[in-house]
Amino acid sequence: MTSRIEGNAVEAEPATDNSTTDNAGSQDNSEPVRETASPLGESGTDIAPTSRRGMLRHWPAALVVVALVITTVWSILQYRHDTELTAADREVGPAAADAAAAVLSYKPATVAADLARAHSHLTGDFAGYFEKLGTDVVIPAANGRHMSSTATVTATSVVSADSGHAVALVFVNQTTTADDLAQPTTMSSSLRLELVKVGEHWLVSKLDTV
Repeated sequence: MTSRIEGNAVEAEPATDNSTTDNAGSQDNSEPVRETASPLGESGTDIAPTSRRGMLRHWPAALVVVALVITTVWSILQYRHDTELTAADREVGPAAADAAAAVLSYKPATVAADLARAHSHLTGDFAGYFEKLGTDVVIPAANGRHMSSTATVTATSVVSADSGHAVALVFVNQTTTADDLAQPTTMSSSLRLELVKVGEHWLVSKLDTV
């Protein structure tokens, strides 16, 4: 805008609006705006997170299915394990009781057969040890002194058992007679037996007094 001074009055010349002209010129010279595909949806948000959210919604259901499968398999294995232990407990107690009674019982007239029956309850090194003990000690005492022994099992307790190995405690009362004994002697004993399963039978592999 320019001013012309005439006398005391100041007359202002009207200003030209160059901004409008400039803007128009710039618009005329610019290239037309091209519309491009936007990766955004109509709402202005990325579509990919929506797909991810859809996938994530399925994860809880998948995890539940996996958890159910794991739980089912574990339950089956645990049931089989418990069933095996229950069967072992049922078998080990009577096997240990029968073995203890057989090992400690014999009579002069049937000592060889008694020892053979006892030997059938044993296995491993203990079976060999018992056979030697019978030959060297028990048979001579039974024949020479008419010694006899009778063992009565009063209680059994299965300490541990799995499908192939078990430990049991057996409590017995053993009565012994002989020609050189004034009267029968009775002794109570606590025995610890280790058993292993051989085929379908539980056999004693070790016997100790406790």
